[in-house]
Amino acid sequence: VETAKMNWASYRDYDLPLETRKKESAVTEAERGLERAQKRAEAQLSAKGARVQQKKVQLSRVQSHIKRTKKQLDKMTIKAPTDGTVLYGDPDNPWNVENIKVGGQVWHNMTLMTLPDPSEMAAVVQVHEADIDKVKLEMPAFITSEMQKDVIFDGEVIKIGTVANAGRRRWGGDNVKRFKVELTLKGENLNLKPGTSARVEIQIGEVPDVLAVPLQAVFAKEGKHYCFRSNGGKPERVEVEPGQSNEAFVEIKSGLDEGHKVLLYDPEVAEEGEEAEEADQDERVEEEPAKEPSKP
Repeated sequence: VETAKMNWASYRDYDLPLETRKKESAVTEAERGLERAQKRAEAQLSAKGARVQQKKVQLSRVQSHIKRTKKQLDKMTIKAPTDGTVLYGDPDNPWNVENIKVGGQVWHNMTLMTLPDPSEMAAVVQVHEADIDKVKLEMPAFITSEMQKDVIFDGEVIKIGTVANAGRRRWGGDNVKRFKVELTLKGENLNLKPGTSARVEIQIGEVPDVLAVPLQAVFAKEGKHYCFRSNGGKPERVEVEPGQSNEAFVEIKSGLDEGHKVLLYDPEVAEEGEEAEEADQDERVEEEPAKEPSKP
Protein backbone atom coordinates (compact mmCIF):
# COMPACT_ATOMS: atom_id res chain seq x y z
CA VAL A 1 0.00 0.00 0.00
CA GLU A 2 2.79 2.37 0.90
CA THR A 3 4.59 1.58 -2.34
CA ALA A 4 1.43 2.22 -4.33
CA LYS A 5 0.91 5.50 -2.54
CA MET A 6 4.47 6.52 -3.29
CA ASN A 7 4.10 5.56 -6.98
CA TRP A 8 0.85 7.49 -7.18
CA ALA A 9 2.41 10.53 -5.55
CA SER A 10 5.38 10.32 -7.95
CA TYR A 11 3.10 9.99 -10.97
CA ARG A 12 0.88 12.81 -9.72
CA ASP A 13 3.70 15.20 -8.95
CA TYR A 14 6.09 14.42 -11.80
CA ASP A 15 4.84 12.14 -14.57
CA LEU A 16 1.28 13.50 -14.91
CA PRO A 17 2.29 17.18 -15.32
CA LEU A 18 4.98 16.15 -17.82
CA GLU A 19 2.62 14.05 -19.87
CA THR A 20 -0.02 16.76 -19.65
CA ARG A 21 2.38 19.35 -20.98
CA LYS A 22 3.42 16.94 -23.77
CA LYS A 23 -0.19 16.29 -24.71
CA GLU A 24 -1.02 19.99 -24.59
CA SER A 25 2.03 20.74 -26.77
CA ALA A 26 0.98 18.00 -29.21
CA VAL A 27 -2.58 19.41 -29.32
CA THR A 28 -1.24 22.91 -29.95
CA GLU A 29 1.05 21.64 -32.68
CA ALA A 30 -1.80 19.64 -34.21
CA GLU A 31 -4.02 22.74 -34.15
CA ARG A 32 -1.27 24.72 -35.89
CA GLY A 33 -0.81 21.94 -38.44
CA LEU A 34 -4.58 21.87 -39.01
CA GLU A 35 -4.59 25.63 -39.57
CA ARG A 36 -1.66 25.36 -42.00
CA ALA A 37 -3.37 22.49 -43.80
CA GLN A 38 -6.60 24.48 -44.05
CA LYS A 39 -4.77 27.49 -45.48
CA ARG A 40 -2.83 25.28 -47.89
CA ALA A 41 -6.04 23.56 -48.95
CA GLU A 42 -7.76 26.92 -49.44
CA ALA A 43 -4.84 28.12 -51.61
CA GLN A 44 -4.88 24.91 -53.62
CA LEU A 45 -8.67 25.12 -53.95
CA SER A 46 -8.38 28.71 -55.19
CA ALA A 47 -5.70 27.70 -57.69
CA LYS A 48 -7.79 24.76 -58.82
CA GLY A 49 -10.78 27.06 -59.17
CA ALA A 50 -8.75 29.49 -61.31
CA ARG A 51 -7.53 26.64 -63.49
CA VAL A 52 -11.10 25.33 -63.81
CA GLN A 53 -12.26 28.81 -64.86
CA GLN A 54 -9.38 29.05 -67.34
CA LYS A 55 -10.26 25.63 -68.75
CA LYS A 56 -13.89 26.73 -69.05
CA VAL A 57 -12.82 29.77 -71.06
CA GLN A 58 -10.62 27.58 -73.26
CA LEU A 59 -13.47 25.11 -73.66
CA SER A 60 -15.82 27.93 -74.68
CA ARG A 61 -13.28 29.15 -77.25
CA VAL A 62 -12.80 25.66 -78.63
CA GLN A 63 -16.55 25.11 -78.82
CA SER A 64 -17.00 28.45 -80.63
CA HIS A 65 -14.18 27.55 -83.02
CA ILE A 66 -15.72 24.13 -83.67
CA LYS A 67 -19.12 25.71 -84.26
CA ARG A 68 -17.64 28.31 -86.60
CA THR A 69 -15.57 25.69 -88.42
CA LYS A 70 -18.60 23.43 -88.85
CA LYS A 71 -20.56 26.38 -90.20
CA GLN A 72 -17.76 27.18 -92.64
CA LEU A 73 -17.48 23.51 -93.56
CA ASP A 74 -21.19 23.40 -94.32
CA LYS A 75 -20.74 26.41 -96.58
CA MET A 76 -18.01 24.60 -98.51
CA THR A 77 -20.78 22.68 -100.25
CA ILE A 78 -22.74 25.03 -102.51
CA LYS A 79 -26.16 23.80 -103.54
CA ALA A 80 -28.09 25.37 -106.39
CA PRO A 81 -31.63 26.46 -105.49
CA THR A 82 -32.91 25.29 -108.88
CA ASP A 83 -31.81 23.26 -111.88
CA GLY A 84 -29.84 25.08 -114.56
CA THR A 85 -26.45 25.86 -116.03
CA VAL A 86 -23.73 27.03 -113.65
CA LEU A 87 -21.41 29.82 -114.77
CA TYR A 88 -18.14 30.40 -112.96
CA GLY A 89 -17.74 33.90 -111.53
CA ASP A 90 -19.69 37.00 -112.42
CA PRO A 91 -20.60 37.43 -116.11
CA ASP A 92 -20.15 41.20 -115.72
CA ASN A 93 -16.55 40.66 -114.53
CA PRO A 94 -15.15 37.94 -116.80
CA TRP A 95 -11.54 38.79 -115.93
CA ASN A 96 -11.98 37.22 -112.45
CA VAL A 97 -13.00 33.80 -113.79
CA GLU A 98 -9.38 32.64 -113.89
CA ASN A 99 -9.14 33.11 -110.09
CA ILE A 100 -11.80 30.45 -109.49
CA LYS A 101 -9.88 27.19 -109.40
CA VAL A 102 -8.78 24.47 -106.99
CA GLY A 103 -6.51 25.97 -104.34
CA GLY A 104 -7.34 29.53 -105.34
CA GLN A 105 -7.83 32.39 -102.90
CA VAL A 106 -11.31 33.68 -102.15
CA TRP A 107 -12.37 36.91 -100.47
CA HIS A 108 -15.42 38.55 -98.98
CA ASN A 109 -18.31 39.22 -101.38
CA MET A 110 -16.51 37.32 -104.16
CA THR A 111 -18.92 35.82 -106.71
CA LEU A 112 -17.92 32.19 -107.18
CA MET A 113 -20.77 31.01 -109.37
CA THR A 114 -23.79 32.42 -111.15
CA LEU A 115 -26.92 30.43 -111.90
CA PRO A 116 -28.91 32.08 -114.71
CA ASP A 117 -32.65 31.69 -114.79
CA PRO A 118 -33.50 30.40 -118.29
CA SER A 119 -37.15 31.35 -117.83
CA GLU A 120 -36.20 35.05 -117.72
CA MET A 121 -33.55 35.72 -120.34
CA ALA A 122 -32.04 39.13 -121.04
CA ALA A 123 -29.74 40.52 -123.69
CA VAL A 124 -26.96 43.02 -122.96
CA VAL A 125 -25.66 45.32 -125.68
CA GLN A 126 -23.19 48.22 -125.82
CA VAL A 127 -24.66 51.36 -127.40
CA HIS A 128 -22.42 54.09 -128.81
CA GLU A 129 -22.48 57.39 -126.95
CA ALA A 130 -23.77 59.16 -130.05
CA ASP A 131 -26.90 56.98 -130.06
CA ILE A 132 -27.57 56.49 -126.34
CA ASP A 133 -29.92 59.51 -126.16
CA LYS A 134 -32.19 57.82 -128.70
CA VAL A 135 -32.71 54.76 -126.49
CA LYS A 136 -35.51 54.96 -123.91
CA LEU A 137 -36.97 52.54 -121.38
CA GLU A 138 -39.72 50.16 -122.57
CA MET A 139 -38.69 50.58 -126.21
CA PRO A 140 -39.47 47.44 -128.24
CA ALA A 141 -36.69 45.47 -129.85
CA PHE A 142 -36.10 42.48 -132.11
CA ILE A 143 -33.53 39.96 -130.93
CA THR A 144 -31.94 37.18 -132.96
CA SER A 145 -29.78 34.55 -131.28
CA GLU A 146 -26.83 32.86 -132.94
CA MET A 147 -28.32 29.56 -131.76
CA GLN A 148 -31.63 30.13 -133.55
CA LYS A 149 -30.95 32.49 -136.42
CA ASP A 150 -34.32 31.82 -138.01
CA VAL A 151 -36.27 32.86 -134.89
CA ILE A 152 -36.90 36.51 -133.98
CA PHE A 153 -37.64 37.17 -130.31
CA ASP A 154 -39.53 40.19 -129.04
CA GLY A 155 -37.70 42.26 -126.46
CA GLU A 156 -37.98 45.43 -124.41
CA VAL A 157 -35.44 47.85 -122.95
CA ILE A 158 -35.44 47.49 -119.16
CA LYS A 159 -32.22 49.20 -118.08
CA ILE A 160 -29.91 51.87 -119.51
CA GLY A 161 -26.45 52.39 -118.07
CA THR A 162 -25.66 55.81 -116.61
CA VAL A 163 -21.86 55.58 -116.87
CA ALA A 164 -20.00 54.90 -120.11
CA ASN A 165 -17.97 51.68 -120.23
CA ALA A 166 -19.08 50.81 -116.68
CA GLY A 167 -17.80 47.40 -115.60
CA ARG A 168 -15.63 47.05 -118.70
CA ARG A 169 -11.85 47.12 -118.83
CA ARG A 170 -10.41 47.86 -122.21
CA TRP A 171 -6.69 47.20 -122.52
CA GLY A 172 -5.31 48.29 -125.83
CA GLY A 173 -8.80 48.88 -127.22
CA ASP A 174 -10.40 51.94 -128.74
CA ASN A 175 -11.46 55.00 -126.79
CA VAL A 176 -15.07 54.90 -127.94
CA LYS A 177 -17.53 55.43 -125.11
CA ARG A 178 -20.34 52.92 -124.92
CA PHE A 179 -23.27 52.47 -122.55
CA LYS A 180 -24.63 49.12 -121.39
CA VAL A 181 -28.29 48.53 -122.26
CA GLU A 182 -30.25 45.53 -120.98
CA LEU A 183 -33.27 44.10 -122.75
CA THR A 184 -35.65 41.43 -121.56
CA LEU A 185 -36.83 38.67 -123.90
CA LYS A 186 -40.56 38.07 -123.94
CA GLY A 187 -42.12 34.65 -124.16
CA GLU A 188 -41.83 31.26 -122.47
CA ASN A 189 -39.65 28.24 -123.23
CA LEU A 190 -37.19 30.36 -125.15
CA ASN A 191 -34.75 27.43 -125.38
CA LEU A 192 -31.68 29.68 -125.23
CA LYS A 193 -28.33 29.20 -123.55
CA PRO A 194 -26.85 31.89 -121.27
CA GLY A 195 -23.73 33.65 -122.50
CA THR A 196 -24.42 33.19 -126.22
CA SER A 197 -24.22 35.97 -128.80
CA ALA A 198 -27.25 37.78 -130.16
CA ARG A 199 -28.14 40.55 -132.58
CA VAL A 200 -30.38 43.29 -131.20
CA GLU A 201 -32.37 45.89 -133.13
CA ILE A 202 -34.00 48.53 -130.94
CA GLN A 203 -36.97 50.33 -132.44
CA ILE A 204 -36.36 53.97 -131.56
CA GLY A 205 -39.25 55.13 -133.75
CA GLU A 206 -41.12 54.79 -137.01
CA VAL A 207 -41.24 57.31 -139.87
CA PRO A 208 -43.93 56.29 -142.41
CA ASP A 209 -44.07 57.42 -146.05
CA VAL A 210 -40.73 59.22 -146.29
CA LEU A 211 -38.25 59.82 -149.06
CA ALA A 212 -34.97 58.02 -148.29
CA VAL A 213 -31.62 57.48 -149.99
CA PRO A 214 -28.68 55.24 -149.09
CA LEU A 215 -26.28 56.59 -146.49
CA GLN A 216 -23.47 56.59 -149.07
CA ALA A 217 -25.37 59.16 -151.17
CA VAL A 218 -25.25 61.97 -148.55
CA PHE A 219 -22.07 64.02 -148.05
CA ALA A 220 -21.32 66.72 -145.46
CA LYS A 221 -19.23 69.80 -146.18
CA GLU A 222 -18.94 73.12 -144.36
CA GLY A 223 -21.88 72.34 -142.10
CA LYS A 224 -24.23 71.45 -144.96
CA HIS A 225 -25.37 68.20 -146.52
CA TYR A 226 -25.34 67.46 -150.24
CA CYS A 227 -26.40 64.80 -152.70
CA PHE A 228 -25.22 64.48 -156.28
CA ARG A 229 -28.16 64.05 -158.60
CA SER A 230 -27.73 62.64 -162.08
CA ASN A 231 -28.99 65.28 -164.51
CA GLY A 232 -28.80 64.02 -168.05
CA GLY A 233 -25.77 61.91 -167.24
CA LYS A 234 -23.97 64.82 -165.54
CA PRO A 235 -23.68 65.03 -161.73
CA GLU A 236 -25.38 68.01 -160.11
CA ARG A 237 -24.77 69.00 -156.49
CA VAL A 238 -28.02 69.46 -154.55
CA GLU A 239 -28.28 70.67 -150.97
CA VAL A 240 -30.54 68.43 -148.91
CA GLU A 241 -32.00 68.37 -145.41
CA PRO A 242 -31.47 64.93 -143.83
CA GLY A 243 -33.75 63.51 -141.17
CA GLN A 244 -33.66 60.29 -139.22
CA SER A 245 -31.49 57.41 -140.36
CA ASN A 246 -30.73 53.78 -139.73
CA GLU A 247 -27.77 51.63 -140.68
CA ALA A 248 -28.67 51.68 -144.40
CA PHE A 249 -30.87 54.67 -145.31
CA VAL A 250 -31.31 58.31 -144.34
CA GLU A 251 -34.51 60.37 -144.59
CA ILE A 252 -34.48 63.35 -147.00
CA LYS A 253 -36.84 66.10 -145.88
CA SER A 254 -36.09 68.50 -148.75
CA GLY A 255 -33.86 68.87 -151.80
CA LEU A 256 -34.84 65.73 -153.70
CA ASP A 257 -37.99 64.33 -155.24
CA GLU A 258 -39.10 60.78 -155.71
CA GLY A 259 -37.60 59.28 -158.84
CA HIS A 260 -34.35 61.28 -158.81
CA LYS A 261 -31.20 59.28 -159.34
CA VAL A 262 -28.34 59.98 -156.91
CA LEU A 263 -24.69 58.97 -156.97
CA LEU A 264 -23.18 56.82 -154.26
CA TYR A 265 -19.85 58.66 -154.49
CA ASP A 266 -18.61 62.24 -154.58
CA PRO A 267 -17.67 63.02 -158.21
CA GLU A 268 -15.86 66.22 -157.18
CA VAL A 269 -13.46 64.25 -155.01
CA ALA A 270 -13.01 61.72 -157.80
CA GLU A 271 -12.23 64.50 -160.32
CA GLU A 272 -9.76 66.13 -157.91
CA GLY A 273 -8.05 62.77 -157.51
CA GLU A 274 -7.82 62.27 -161.28
CA GLU A 275 -6.48 65.82 -161.80
CA ALA A 276 -3.91 65.31 -159.08
CA GLU A 277 -2.85 62.01 -160.66
CA GLU A 278 -2.52 63.63 -164.10
CA ALA A 279 -0.51 66.53 -162.65
CA ASP A 280 1.75 64.09 -160.91
CA GLN A 281 2.33 62.19 -164.15
CA ASP A 282 3.11 65.46 -166.02
CA GLU A 283 5.56 66.46 -163.32
CA ARG A 284 7.34 63.12 -163.56
CA VAL A 285 7.60 63.51 -167.37
CA GLU A 286 9.08 67.03 -167.07
CA GLU A 287 11.65 65.93 -164.53
CA GLU A 288 12.78 63.03 -166.71
CA PRO A 289 16.17 63.93 -168.36
CA ALA A 290 16.41 63.99 -172.17
CA LYS A 291 18.07 60.94 -173.67
CA GLU A 292 21.05 61.31 -176.06
CA PRO A 293 20.54 60.02 -179.59
CA SER A 294 21.99 56.62 -180.10
CA LYS A 295 25.14 56.39 -182.21
CA PRO A 296 25.20 54.26 -185.34
